Amino acid sequence: MSAEGHAGDMPAGSNIICAAVSVLIRSAYRTIVKNSKVEACITAKDEGSLYFRIIEYEESQVDWLRGITDYLLTGIKDIESEYPYSVKIIITVEKI
Repeated sequence: MSAEGHAGDMPAGSNIICAAVSVLIRSAYRTIVKNSKVEACITAKDEGSLYFRIIEYEESQVDWLRGITDYLLTGIKDIESEYPYSVKIIITVEKI
C-alpha cells in the first residue's frame, strides 16, 4: 500500500481530505502490526508519502487481513467519490 502527494491545493498538514486518508492508512497498518503473527514494515521516505507492506503472515490470518484491506479500501473509495479531484485510487497487484 502506498500513498503519495497531498490532497488538493491546501498547504501540507492543513487538508482534512489528506488527513482522513492518512488516518485510514496508519490505522490499518497499526491494526495489522498489533497482531504478533503478522510482520509488516512502514516507511515515509518523503513528506507526503507513506508506504507499507505485509512481509510475512500465517495462512490463518488471510481472511483477517482481507477484512482490514476491505475496510481500508472502502474508506478511501468513499473519500475518492466525495472528493474525486483530490483523491485517486490506483490498484495494482504485486506478484511475488
